[in-house]
Amino acid sequence: SLAITPVLLGSSQSSWGPDSQSGQTESGQTVPVPTTLPDTPTPTSTPTNTPTPTSTPVPTVIPAAQITPVADASAKSVTVVQPDEPATAESSASADVSVTVAVPANTFGETSQIVIQDVSIDALPAAVPASVSAVISAFSIDIHTAAGEKLTRPALGECITIRSPYSSANLEAAGGLHSSLKMMRYDSTVGRWIILNTTANFITSTLTAQVCSSLSVFGIGIVPPPMDATPTPEAV
Repeated sequence: SLAITPVLLGSSQSSWGPDSQSGQTESGQTVPVPTTLPDTPTPTSTPTNTPTPTSTPVPTVIPAAQITPVADASAKSVTVVQPDEPATAESSASADVSVTVAVPANTFGETSQIVIQDVSIDALPAAVPASVSAVISAFSIDIHTAAGEKLTRPALGECITIRSPYSSANLEAAGGLHSSLKMMRYDSTVGRWIILNTTANFITSTLTAQVCSSLSVFGIGIVPPPMDATPTPEAV
């Protein structure tokens, strides 16, 4: 007969399960003990600054019935200009100087009145630059409010275009050089004349210049080329 020897399970015997202290299984293999990973920090959102919208100025349109006419307009040309519409102002038919002013929309912030009138050459506010040999004509372009008040230095939101024709006598006085005929603007801030960048149209005999700062007294003068420059003949 077979003898059965009992086996007592005690602390000296290996258990079938893994040893929680050594990490060994019954077959002697080592099971790695999992390590606890640190918590991944939640990214902090960066606040986005929302720019404050800039308000667009709303032009003030005054109905024609509420406009006060400019006083003593008998010798002047008065044109009402609404801020949200382009306009064209012209000198009166009886004026000595023919002038056309093209005004884009948004040039003025409110309803205004453009006044054009002749200015005597003898009544110019200051002496012209030394480069100007002669002054042919002069005129003023002023801005009045809808209430009829004249603005000293009106701000222009857009550049205006000024045109004025010249005669064959003017061209002859300029030595036959179209490019010697120039528009000038008197700047009351600095007390001097500024010769404008002027374009002469040979076909229509018209001078054109742009003004983007302010309005005042204007003149048309002759600016001969420098003495050391050889003039280029111009086509008529």
